[in-house]
Amino acid sequence: MKQSITTLSRILIICLPLAAFIGVRIISTYIFTVKRHAFTFDSYLAPSVGASIEHLVRSDPAVIKQSYKQLCDRLQKEFPCIDTIKVQFVAPGTLHLDISTAQPLLAINNTHIVTAAQTLISRTFFYPYHTQFLPSITVTSQALEDPYQKSELATSAPSMSRICKNYAVQWLDSTRIILTHKEYPAFSVLCSSTTLPHDTLLAECHKLEQKHAQALGTGPGNKTPKTYVADVRFNKQIIMFSTQGGTVYG
Repeated sequence: MKQSITTLSRILIICLPLAAFIGVRIISTYIFTVKRHAFTFDSYLAPSVGASIEHLVRSDPAVIKQSYKQLCDRLQKEFPCIDTIKVQFVAPGTLHLDISTAQPLLAINNTHIVTAAQTLISRTFFYPYHTQFLPSITVTSQALEDPYQKSELATSAPSMSRICKNYAVQWLDSTRIILTHKEYPAFSVLCSSTTLPHDTLLAECHKLEQKHAQALGTGPGNKTPKTYVADVRFNKQIIMFSTQGGTVYG
């Protein structure tokens, strides 16, 4: 009898942990096996883009087999407007994706947006309400097709967003950026992506322009040029020049 109890005890010692392990696996499988997805999008994202994300996830059978990281990496690659994705099980078999969009910072040619994450992407990713009042600049088509120029545009966006308050910005290339004063269009600043001026320097350039215009005079026989340009692309100096035709040559 004593031997039977000992044998039974040994069996229980072996079987109970095994049964507990199997039970945990069954429950975990029931809870954490993804059968469906739920989504939350922030207000920056265009509704059509949100619908495309949901369609991709729900219509592709391969998604179920992907890890959370693989799924997030895939979504961020196919939808570059996505900044972060938080995943969480909200019910057995239901994985919730909380998707945040990178904040739009600067509009380019009414076709592209530079985000706070320094990505340059199509404007169509965003809900129009959040892009229609953004500061905007003009960029040549050649610059938008050049990977280096696009990178420079993205990293320069915070400074250009600030400059746009008082200046219209025309990006010819990364070495020739024209800033034209909105209230005094006869005055422009010529800079590069590495010499984008701060507010103090812009104010100093404007003072120099006014002194330059006064020095030329407006009396008989004197022709005041139409455009004054302050070139700030050089180290610790401002080169002021003028053009008759209103075109800046750098």
